[in-house]
Amino acid sequence: MPSLHATVTLDIFTVLGECIMWMPTQDEAVEIYAHFLAARHGGAASHIARTTADKLKTEGDFDGQMVWNLVADAVESRLPKNAKLETVAPLS
Repeated sequence: MPSLHATVTLDIFTVLGECIMWMPTQDEAVEIYAHFLAARHGGAASHIARTTADKLKTEGDFDGQMVWNLVADAVESRLPKNAKLETVAPLS
C-alpha cells in the first residue's frame, strides 16, 4: 500500500481494560493530510501536494506520487467551484 511518507498520530485508549488503537485507512489518511494542508497553506495546499507528488515521481516512488495526487484532489474537492488557486512558496 502506498504511504504518505509521514507519521500519523494514532489514538490509543483503554475500553473496559483493553487497549484499542485506531489505524487510519488510506482514504482517511488522505483526508487528514488534505485538511492539514488546507489549514496550513490555504490556496497553495493543492500546489504543495502536487509538487510533492512530482518529486516522488522523479525519485521513482510511483505509489507515493499516486497518494499525494489523491491528497491534492481532496484539497481541490473542498474548494468552491469558482475558487482560484494560488501558487505561493511555503513559509520557511
